[in-house]
Amino acid sequence: MIPTIRIGDSMQLMGVYAVLADTKTIDGVTYELYIAKLPTDNRGLVRVFDADSGNIVTMKQYPAYAKAVEKYADAILIG
Repeated sequence: MIPTIRIGDSMQLMGVYAVLADTKTIDGVTYELYIAKLPTDNRGLVRVFDADSGNIVTMKQYPAYAKAVEKYADAILIG
């Protein structure tokens, strides 16, 4: 089960300490955008999971937060 977190909460994903920047749930699928917590780390992550079961659909790390924002926006637009 995916733990319930709020925007601004931090956790470790794929070896990166990250802060939840945005989240949207569309048709039972939750999309989450994370930014690396360390100011010197520019990575971003997008995690998508089934809101009912908690099963992760996909999780991807990007070397630049701006790219993660772009992919997240695309995903929620299509979602």
